[in-house]
Amino acid sequence: MSKRIIICCDGTWNEPEKMKNGRRVPTNVVKLVRAIEPRDDARGIDQVVYYGRGVGTGAFGYVDKYLGGGTGLGISRNIREAYQFLALNYVEGDEVFCFGFSRGAYTVRCLSGMLDAVGLLDKNDLDHLPDAYAYYRTPPEKRASSKYHLRLIDLPRRWPKIRFLGVWDTVGALGAPTPMLGTISKKLWVGFHDAALSSLVENACQALAVDERRGPFAPALWDRRTGQKSVRQVWFAGVHSNIGGGYADGGLSDLALVWMVDRAREEGLFFDDKYLRDSKRVDPQYAGKLEDSFSLGYRFLQALRVKPYPRPIGQFPDMGEMVHESVIKRLLQPHLDYRPENIVAPGQDPGTIIDQNNPRPTLRIGELLVPIFRERRAARRDLGAEPATLMLGDNVAVPCQVSNYSDAGGVMLAVPQPVEPGTEGVLEYGQIGRHKIRVVWRRENTIGVKFAA
Repeated sequence: MSKRIIICCDGTWNEPEKMKNGRRVPTNVVKLVRAIEPRDDARGIDQVVYYGRGVGTGAFGYVDKYLGGGTGLGISRNIREAYQFLALNYVEGDEVFCFGFSRGAYTVRCLSGMLDAVGLLDKNDLDHLPDAYAYYRTPPEKRASSKYHLRLIDLPRRWPKIRFLGVWDTVGALGAPTPMLGTISKKLWVGFHDAALSSLVENACQALAVDERRGPFAPALWDRRTGQKSVRQVWFAGVHSNIGGGYADGGLSDLALVWMVDRAREEGLFFDDKYLRDSKRVDPQYAGKLEDSFSLGYRFLQALRVKPYPRPIGQFPDMGEMVHESVIKRLLQPHLDYRPENIVAPGQDPGTIIDQNNPRPTLRIGELLVPIFRERRAARRDLGAEPATLMLGDNVAVPCQVSNYSDAGGVMLAVPQPVEPGTEGVLEYGQIGRHKIRVVWRRENTIGVKFAA
């Protein structure tokens, strides 16, 4: 029986027990881990979760904190540990999901790059993991002639697909945040890492911070597709940890969390709705507190030629780059005084930058038109596994189970035999009565149906 393996890697200095002012402040990665159900009963699939603490949270106290957090030392270990977990647990047919925040986002992106370059070793060959990692870190044009190629060439390997890759605000600066130390740390500890969008990734989503200005936290957007079904890169109001979580006020980061959960749910990941609907744990608010991450320490770095970096928006229109509708809501509330310089020009009325003349609502940023991501309004309800009947063809009654449905007329069903997309029939289910339906997608013995007009 296949299962789902979910790899989750946290951001710099982040771990489940992180405290601020005597209060636990979990990141979105931690909340996601806690919201994933251990089993999807409707489809009979176990969900196995790996959680990797952030860079700079090792056992060596302040040494680990400042060397790891400041220079990226430790990210290689995190990549290898996630790879090892996958190799120990993966069997053919498993679905793989990957999530990360900050350098944890970079970690899972590098993991997908390593899988693309090397493949996944058999668990009995993990003594070759150092060679596999060294091969991955070798620039592509030098790999075929490297000694690591000869050591790996005869080993059995697999290339598992990654059904969903979800990241919050990937930062690409692996080395130290100053010019001289950055060069040294990249040469000694970091080296080459490939975080491009791997061809193994089927669906990719990234939540990005509009208001982050720290140069060392420049975002790493995907700039090239390699056969993905969908790629979405969506901007949210807030600085780095307003997107990935870790502040006491989680209103903004919870928006990005719920957005990511909904995208992963679309790809089949099963969540605990009771956890996600508990406002003490998850409370998305577009007017949540926007923090100032450009602290005194980063202002000091300006003297070392580390300048503020207003993030450009709208550079990759073909890579699913959009602005979330919550940004527009915040812009249009005068009392919030929200005027990010990378969206609104000085003296410009925010109401004038929304272009309503396009078939799809867009935001005009300078000469660029950036699509607005709008959430579906229908509430989707997860039910676990409730009995229903699907009537097909010549009144053939097929017993099935409803795992979730939306008020807009979308239903996910577990069926005893495959039913192909395009099939029409009638669904009989107590909560919604009797409806004509059409099958719109299928994954093994799970189908998605829409109510027919």
